[in-house]
Amino acid sequence: MMISLVGWRVAGLPGLLAATFAAIIPSSIIAFIVGRLYTRFSTKNWFSVVRSALPPIVLGLIVASGVVTAQAAVSGVLGFGIVMMSAGNVALTSRNPLVAIGAGALIGLAAGRLGFL
Repeated sequence: MMISLVGWRVAGLPGLLAATFAAIIPSSIIAFIVGRLYTRFSTKNWFSVVRSALPPIVLGLIVASGVVTAQAAVSGVLGFGIVMMSAGNVALTSRNPLVAIGAGALIGLAAGRLGFL
């Protein structure tokens, strides 16, 4: 975890522990609470409706964060082309998304070396 290394660099062992616990404890508490609620309400009718409604919501949030990230990263036609190529690779093929990320990095590096960026 990168945050642990930053805490270690800033304040040594106490910083490492504080940063690590600050990153792990909140999500652990949320997972614990959700697990308890799941055990308690899994037999209720409304719970199955909520559970079936969550995947589209999560997918929408993931797509929205991808769009925001792409908007911040795109600068010019070349950047737009790299983003569209990566999105097409992820959406239309079963290849690992890291292939598109690597290809985009190589295209960006080559374009920068050739003076297009």
